Amino acid sequence: MYFVYGSTYLTANTTETVCRKYDIPIATPKFVLVSAVNIATTIVKDKYLAKVFGNSSPGAIPWITYSLWCTRDALTILAAFVIPNIMAKMATDLGYNRKRSEVIA
Repeated sequence: MYFVYGSTYLTANTTETVCRKYDIPIATPKFVLVSAVNIATTIVKDKYLAKVFGNSSPGAIPWITYSLWCTRDALTILAAFVIPNIMAKMATDLGYNRKRSEVIA
């Protein structure tokens, strides 16, 4: 779990820092990079846990299952890392204090 969450948050924070330094819009790079890292590390974690705790060799997993997992993880990243920043920006544009808008979003 530390591997997945550590990699995900490290990627999110690094992406945000680099985008702010070079004045790049944050939403798209953050969504793409954090989703890719989260999905890849989750697959590695799941394979490891299946090998350690599984009773037998797992069967083949259908591609639709992989696509549903990727969609679920991408939506989670969108809701956790991208949308709150957009909502905070909107609140700031409406005149709210930046810190207050980050807490609300």
